[in-house]
Amino acid sequence: MKIYNSINGSWNSSTTTETSLSTSLKPDAIESKWAEIHRHYRHRYPELTGHDVNYYPGEFDQVLKRIAKRTFRNVQEVSDEIMHMKPSRSSQLL
Repeated sequence: MKIYNSINGSWNSSTTTETSLSTSLKPDAIESKWAEIHRHYRHRYPELTGHDVNYYPGEFDQVLKRIAKRTFRNVQEVSDEIMHMKPSRSSQLL
């Protein structure tokens, strides 16, 4: 299993057991977009910590809960925002 390290922006191996996602996003889709999602949230919500936005594949629910709690929103609002996030202009150019 891989863990996104928000400090250095890389994926690291882990022995954590994967669980199913509560959203319709597939783990590969989340993993491939997470660096951009992470940057977006850290920029838009400076109160978020690295721990709040660390994504562990199979544990997306916990990320949603941490972000929702820290930004005073509910989990569904955070999930909807992530699911409907459009790629930034810089990532479209790559």
